[in-house]
Amino acid sequence: MIVYTLLFTLIGKKPEDTHYVEMFYIWLTYLLKNGGLTADDRIIIFIDNETLNFLNCQPLAAYLKGKASCPLDFIIVKQPETISEGMVIRYTSILNKNEPTTFLYLDLDVLVIKSLQGDIPKLSPNQLYVMPEGKMVHGLYAGSLVKMDLLPDMCGFSSGTFAFCYGDAILEFFKRVTEDCLEIKAEPRYTVDQPFFNKWIYEIYTKQVLAVDIQLLRYNMIEQNALNGFKPETVLVNYAGYPGVGNFHYQKMLNAMCIEFLR
Repeated sequence: MIVYTLLFTLIGKKPEDTHYVEMFYIWLTYLLKNGGLTADDRIIIFIDNETLNFLNCQPLAAYLKGKASCPLDFIIVKQPETISEGMVIRYTSILNKNEPTTFLYLDLDVLVIKSLQGDIPKLSPNQLYVMPEGKMVHGLYAGSLVKMDLLPDMCGFSSGTFAFCYGDAILEFFKRVTEDCLEIKAEPRYTVDQPFFNKWIYEIYTKQVLAVDIQLLRYNMIEQNALNGFKPETVLVNYAGYPGVGNFHYQKMLNAMCIEFLR
């Protein structure tokens, strides 16, 4: 399994001002301690040069990498100008597309508190495992992008936690999400890429427009903004908030870490 995330700084901003590097330290620490990864797994961080140069000046980054039980790689991507260009890196940075590898994407504000191995199966090409969350009709998900006449009560899905195995249909799905998202990059929607992620999942479910085998991750493996302990079935905790406002997410993650340490 390859677990990957994004760590980028928009052009015109400084990595030391955004708090995303601090979020990355917390994210990686939880993953290394709790994720149950082995030497057969791999961690990938897609990162721009500006952010990597800043990270390389921090001794904690080297220390954490040295503690990894599996390969941990930083892969350079073009520094984005807009939040939309940054968010779609999760779909456009293709690796091992010709190998039957299971990929798990986790946003930087999703902390791993138990082993991933029991909930993330080995996937086959063109399989996509998604996390149920909210309602498809809500603007945080597909909202007005789809006509909810076929499945009016369908749930929404998070684009911050999903697993897949590459295949032609998955590549086309990612391409369509990316193109739709970048069409309005000057005025992105609140959840940026997530509405288009949901739009195309809905189209696949209702119209079979692509041969993607969509399956559901266990809905109760994730909690939202938990601070006072976790449920027994919880594997992931999502400290979501305003996209692109690193300090908002970082403060919640720091609070959770301190409270957990003292519990």
